[in-house]
Amino acid sequence: MAEKQLLLTAVNIIAAPREALETLVLCLLGGLVGVIIGYGIGAVAASLIPGFPPAHTPLWAVTLALGFSAVVGVVFGILPAAKAANLDPIASLRYE
Repeated sequence: MAEKQLLLTAVNIIAAPREALETLVLCLLGGLVGVIIGYGIGAVAASLIPGFPPAHTPLWAVTLALGFSAVVGVVFGILPAAKAANLDPIASLRYE
């Protein structure tokens, strides 16, 4: 039983960075899509209003948006995965 627990711990340690990288990449892609859509909506709205200056998004706002997206994604992606990794699969399936 101790060997099984040691093997499961080793698998969790190996899989954790991969899970974190996958979550981070997905969240950054989602954040980038959000920034592009937001900029597009701003540019269209600015072009529809006569005399309105063109849309301008500062680099710090884009960086802040992507950073926030990454942090939220990693926190809410890793915590449930870590919690699920510690559960017994048979007991989890029993309550499904």
